[in-house]
Amino acid sequence: MDPDPYLVITDDGKLVWIVDGYTTSLSYPYSATLPVTGLDEGANYIRNAVKATVDAYTGETSLYVFDASDPIIQVFENVFPKLFRPASEMPPDLRRHTRYPEGFFARRPRLTVFFICAIRRCSTTRKTYGRSRTACSASPDNLGPCSRLT
Repeated sequence: MDPDPYLVITDDGKLVWIVDGYTTSLSYPYSATLPVTGLDEGANYIRNAVKATVDAYTGETSLYVFDASDPIIQVFENVFPKLFRPASEMPPDLRRHTRYPEGFFARRPRLTVFFICAIRRCSTTRKTYGRSRTACSASPDNLGPCSRLT
């Protein structure tokens, strides 16, 4: 879950918390494992597939699927068919307050630069030294000379 839930006042004056929920994996094929806040081992797959709402007075909780194409949330929906609702069922006065998670927004440009640099570094290494792509080492927090691109 996102560490930054936010409080919304509905049209009829109720207070409702909205929390972003993520699906993650360490087993997604052809993906690099990256550090993720709150996950000791990181993840090589992460999606903001669910948004939870919690009524601040009654505690009533609802889970809305915002990324129905996510294979992990599809499995959860099959296992727990009554637990999840489609995003279209979220009341409009709550839905207009949903947002893109700040942690995702801040991380995405850095990851894009990381992968551009990794590809450049690997292709240069392969051409110059005849090494394979696995010989390249880079991380999103240590971009080396490519950090000038940011």
